[in-house]
Amino acid sequence: KLWTERIFPNMELIVTFEIRYTDTCRWSDYILPEASMFERTELIADADNTFVLCEAAIEPRGEARTPVDIWSGLAKRVGLEQYFDKTHDEWFAYAIEHNSTPLLAYPDVTDQNATGEEEAVPLTLEMLKEKTLVHQATPDGQYIDIYAISPFFTPTGRVEFYSEDYSEIGMALPVQENCIVIDPEEHKKHPLHFFIGRHKYFMQGQFTNSPEMMDLAKTNFGAALNPKTALEYGLRDGDEIEVFNDRGVMKATLQLREDIPPSMCHTWYSFDETFYYPYGNKTPQDLATPQNDPETGTPWSRVSGKKWFEFQTMMGVPNPAMFIAGDETPEVIFDVTCDVRKAE
Repeated sequence: KLWTERIFPNMELIVTFEIRYTDTCRWSDYILPEASMFERTELIADADNTFVLCEAAIEPRGEARTPVDIWSGLAKRVGLEQYFDKTHDEWFAYAIEHNSTPLLAYPDVTDQNATGEEEAVPLTLEMLKEKTLVHQATPDGQYIDIYAISPFFTPTGRVEFYSEDYSEIGMALPVQENCIVIDPEEHKKHPLHFFIGRHKYFMQGQFTNSPEMMDLAKTNFGAALNPKTALEYGLRDGDEIEVFNDRGVMKATLQLREDIPPSMCHTWYSFDETFYYPYGNKTPQDLATPQNDPETGTPWSRVSGKKWFEFQTMMGVPNPAMFIAGDETPEVIFDVTCDVRKAE
């Protein structure tokens, strides 16, 4: 809602890189065909303490281009090619060499449960090209001295139970605050916890245009309630219901599931907006609680957002890759309540 009703309508130009026509593309002035993960090589870290060069399986099809090619092409068209003049390999090498801490690896270890007795050497792109996968050098044993590896970015370098940064909002010491889902007043209006989960057949928004995946996913799409909750509301399995709160109404087919707690209403996100919400109504995300919305952002989120922005800037994170765009956190949290009723 924040994007579609407040931001997009006020933007002069929206350009989207995508591998297919998504909901975001409907708002775009230009859509540039991006290579899929099968058509481009990626450098992956933190997968079971390994570094992986995930190589492209095929060349980009049609007019698809990798992100490096797209950015380089756009930069050249506007006279900024000197800032985007690296090849794919040069960008990979740059990412490895300019990490905030030296990247060390065991290039000759094949056992995933390596003890770390082998000599660790600096990670290089050439090493990854030869091995494809190398194990990250990590401290031996269960205990890791976090202060020696990555100290906390606080004035003391330690965990702080008192924070001067939060003193201006009266939270220098830890303060317990009720989240919305256990707030008594909120529950008078909306007694159910609305949980929006990731669907097991999709990876975020990927593969939602695959007919086979969609057919599988549709078998358990809808709003799920515990049978006990449904009985209290006089609802039956397969009923068309409305899930609602102060932010909107979402229509869906009711599914009864024993694994859903009695106090919860569960649904999935990732489904295509126009295909899976045929009523022209709200999506699950519309009912969620955006923390960077001026109406729902809290003093804590504004201070934390500013601190996180400063941290990312200090770490050299490129601005387009930042999770924080300003003084507030952009996260949509699962602190959401709702109620349900039978659809008319």
